[in-house]
Amino acid sequence: MGLWLLGLPGAAFAQFTVTTNTDNTVTITGYSGSDGSLTIPCSINGLTVTGIGWYSFSSSGFTNVTIPDSIVEIGGDAFRNCAGLKTVVIPNGVTGLGEYAFAGCAGLTNAAIANSVITLGRGAFYDCTSLTSIAMPNSISDLGDYTFQNCTSLANITIPNGTINIGDYAFNYCASLTNLTIPNGVSKIGNNAFSFCTSLIQVTLPDSITNIQSGAFDTCTSLLSIAMPNSVTTLGGYVFENCTSLSGVTISTNLSSIGGQMFAYCLSLTNAIVPEGVTNIADYAFLFSGITNIAIASSVRSIGGEAFVGCTNLTAITVEADNEFYSSVAGVLYDKDKALLIKYPEGIGGSFSIPGGVTRISRYAFGFCPGLTNITIPNTITNIEDPPFYDANSLMAITVEAGNAFYSSLSGVLFNQDQTVLVKFPEGKLGGYVIPNTVTMIWSYAFYNSPSLINMIIPDSVYVIGVGAFSFCPNLTSATLGNNITFVSDALFSNCTNLNRVIFGHNVIGFGSPFSFCTSLTALYFQTNAPGFVGQWAFYGCPKFTSYFLPGATSWFFFYPPVPWLPQMQTTDGSLGMQTNQFGFNINWASGQTVVVEAITNLSNSDWQPVQTNTLPSSGTAYFSDPQCTNYPGRFYRLRSP
Repeated sequence: MGLWLLGLPGAAFAQFTVTTNTDNTVTITGYSGSDGSLTIPCSINGLTVTGIGWYSFSSSGFTNVTIPDSIVEIGGDAFRNCAGLKTVVIPNGVTGLGEYAFAGCAGLTNAAIANSVITLGRGAFYDCTSLTSIAMPNSISDLGDYTFQNCTSLANITIPNGTINIGDYAFNYCASLTNLTIPNGVSKIGNNAFSFCTSLIQVTLPDSITNIQSGAFDTCTSLLSIAMPNSVTTLGGYVFENCTSLSGVTISTNLSSIGGQMFAYCLSLTNAIVPEGVTNIADYAFLFSGITNIAIASSVRSIGGEAFVGCTNLTAITVEADNEFYSSVAGVLYDKDKALLIKYPEGIGGSFSIPGGVTRISRYAFGFCPGLTNITIPNTITNIEDPPFYDANSLMAITVEAGNAFYSSLSGVLFNQDQTVLVKFPEGKLGGYVIPNTVTMIWSYAFYNSPSLINMIIPDSVYVIGVGAFSFCPNLTSATLGNNITFVSDALFSNCTNLNRVIFGHNVIGFGSPFSFCTSLTALYFQTNAPGFVGQWAFYGCPKFTSYFLPGATSWFFFYPPVPWLPQMQTTDGSLGMQTNQFGFNINWASGQTVVVEAITNLSNSDWQPVQTNTLPSSGTAYFSDPQCTNYPGRFYRLRSP
């Protein structure tokens, strides 16, 4: 039962709310006392105080607390958000701290825990941002999830010798922690247990460790080296991701798999040896790391297609000769039969000729190769996975040998054999480019990061354009989509930061999110009704643009801001004026539209007379000239649709 003690002997007890337990002891469940120092009594009204209940002192203002030896249980959130609390001593008799017992005690600097404590509950000291030291007994076997998360001032910690398990996020964001010794007996380090410990320089792992879970040391940016004991049999993904100072790694010989993003963004890691026993290297295992050489053991049976993507310093991948699944020649990774080219080291520059006999090129096989300038594809190639040459920004030409039944090249651009599919425009190719009228499909990322593109006209022959086909083209200013494009794909022009003008064809009915971060986009021109579907992020990061529509278009009420698209006389392109005794100018509007040019000699009346009717060609521009202009002392012109 709950009891207020206002009328009982001992007025000092009136500040506590208690519940009587079945064993005739009491648990404190509330506190209404003043700030300053607090001494929790060992008995109230003759009954022994054995428990501190959930939330009993949460958000109180006292600065010091004395907990009596009679306490055996401290409940969840008991002292949560006591921001002024400076120190705490957990007495003998307490066996465990409840969840978030001292969480958010931002002023807590020191804590001492008695030998009777066995477990620290989830988040027991979570977000104690001033905590610099804590004394823990060897009786503790389990450090719960989030126990010391975001204790940003905790510089030194001694993990008790009796600890078996370190929970998920236990020391996450302990940014002042510099050295760590994990005692023998610990078998498991939980997910993100030490992630974002950005000052952590050294970690000593015991021979008892068998399982290090995902992200355990993620973004420990000061960590210099790690020696993984051979007891480790399981590693989760991204365990050492973004450990940018990590330069030395010893991998357990009893490990069967190097997980996804295991060493991603380890920029200081230059050499890696995959030991005998490892059978799998997952996707993105060494993503954007600093490795220059990697040696792959004979036991490896599976390598993720993007395992070494972004390793721009990598110059050699070496596979042991007796590996039954993979091989290497001159540092290039192939399957065992050398029919599949898996990865060309990104640190090798210059030209490369794919050996005859290779039939397939893996996804990203030549991606992120900053020094690759030319590549020759043999006539044996039958399949190229999309995208093969992503972000190879110095690549000037792709040449396909004659006789290839599946692929061809024209002026250094890669196509399928009959040139109906444009596969890749080399990112380093100089000069503008006109897409041939034979092309019906453009591959994903085909023109990605091509600085030579300024104005792009996609012909009516094209029906399909893949995702991101023109993304990150830094100098692209305008684009015209052909009349057979019905759907504009995601990321088509994303991050084209100078793109300001796009004209859509007659049949576009919808688009995904093609213009994200087109920060200079000012005008979209539509030759049909408003698209029926527009993706949620279609214009994300586009601060201001206007949508122009032709007279008679419908369903524009939701498209902001809509403005009528009318024919324009071009006054700044050099066409305006007398040429061969005739006054003329260029007319610009949507292709296929009919424009009537009218003239008048006196603006005070409204007797406008038609002079010429023009149907605009596919370019959207037609030249008007007035052979009768010399018969009048002056003449004014205007444009209208029929």
